[in-house]
Amino acid sequence: MSDHQPSKTVIFANGHEGDLNEVLRFIGAKDRIICANGGTRHCLKLGLTPQMIVGDMDSISADMLSELSANGVKIHRHPAKKNKTDLELALDIATKTIATSVLILTALGGRLDQLLGNILLLSRYTEPGRVIAFADKGIYGRVIKGPDTVTLHGQCGDGLSLHPLTHHVGNVFLSGTEWELNEQVLEFGSTLTISNTWKQSSITLSLSYGILLLLHRSRVSESEQS
Repeated sequence: MSDHQPSKTVIFANGHEGDLNEVLRFIGAKDRIICANGGTRHCLKLGLTPQMIVGDMDSISADMLSELSANGVKIHRHPAKKNKTDLELALDIATKTIATSVLILTALGGRLDQLLGNILLLSRYTEPGRVIAFADKGIYGRVIKGPDTVTLHGQCGDGLSLHPLTHHVGNVFLSGTEWELNEQVLEFGSTLTISNTWKQSSITLSLSYGILLLLHRSRVSESEQS
């Protein structure tokens, strides 16, 4: 759907699983897989074995943990009373390595507070040279911090929305869409950049300061769901 790299760290979160075939196409043979607690069940349903499971393990049976551990899966157990969600703990581990691309799967759905927390977590771990993204239900999302320029690949007719996460996001350039931007200053809470449309197979976005949440909606996935 977008510019994820062929070898990356994949994290399964404990959201709704959605269409597992949709999820599977994002995973490469050389990807490292980390499961955030209950995300383990999504991973196992796909016939995949994670390299690591992180969390308080309240969503995984003791027998399953023992079996996975015996098969070489690393278990990072944390107490139930903790200051971070299981997904944040998984991101801590993923970003302490040399990984430059982290893709979070099955993070949408469920409780609204958890959903918002999962999405906003991306802004904590994004930095120059590192892509932290999520893909779920036909949507690819990532946070971009200025100054930065990115090129994304998709299809004509795909949807694009930009959500400012800081008070202002400045000098935004956007090309390849129905509504392009030229040195636009975006304000937090504005709906100006919601529901744009791809007019070519790649788009370019740049910003000089601030933080944006980019959401790329696949036209193919939307048609399959209708």
